[in-house]
Amino acid sequence: MSLLPREHPVHKGLIFLSVLIPTTLAFLTSNSTVVLQSIITAALAINGSLSSWMTIIYLLGPNTLVPVANRIADRFGYKKIFCLGVAFFTIGTGGVGLSREFLSLAASRLLEGVGAVLIFPLSLALLVKEFSKEKLGIDINLYLALSLTIGCGFGPIFSGYCAMHFVWNTAFLSLLPFCLLTFVLGCICHEETEKIYRGAFDIRGFFLFTCSISLILVALSEGNLPSTAEGWRSPYILSCLSCFCF
Repeated sequence: MSLLPREHPVHKGLIFLSVLIPTTLAFLTSNSTVVLQSIITAALAINGSLSSWMTIIYLLGPNTLVPVANRIADRFGYKKIFCLGVAFFTIGTGGVGLSREFLSLAASRLLEGVGAVLIFPLSLALLVKEFSKEKLGIDINLYLALSLTIGCGFGPIFSGYCAMHFVWNTAFLSLLPFCLLTFVLGCICHEETEKIYRGAFDIRGFFLFTCSISLILVALSEGNLPSTAEGWRSPYILSCLSCFCF
């Protein structure tokens, strides 16, 4: 149960903020890594061929879990899975900021990506469940406009400023208070939804889908990099594309 009554004048505003903030932060961190990639590579002494994996690993979560995020939420409850996504994102963001070598950075980026993929689709679903149909279009458009504008537009500026005047990990550690605020808002403002069982989960199909998406993502990301020998004709890239097709 929500600690605030649904009729409370600030209830809808808090609901909106609880989904807007984490979505904005997810867009912001995805853009921050692109801007900070060379700085992080130098600071952590990462091999040049591995630097692109900072972005690839983050994208693995959204590209593989988006199709099943709502199914998981139907089974276990939207509030629970949304808060779990915020928790994953918070831990991953903090882990990125505290990383001192590539393996911890990669693991943190993966956890951050998994959190982001649970946040975005479930935020839209929670808006649909909480807001009236008459104003739902305006609310969703405002939600998307603000999150994309602030996250994608302000992200590169914010990360560049942190790198110039502080250290690179400030761009991630400074987001933790907002992540924690979102987690608290999610816990106290949202009501748990009814759990729906939609039959057995196709684990084999999901595994094959995850492998396929991972292979094509790696091939498209690495194929045109100077560090990839022979580029698109590289046996490594051709093997990824072949396995994706079959």
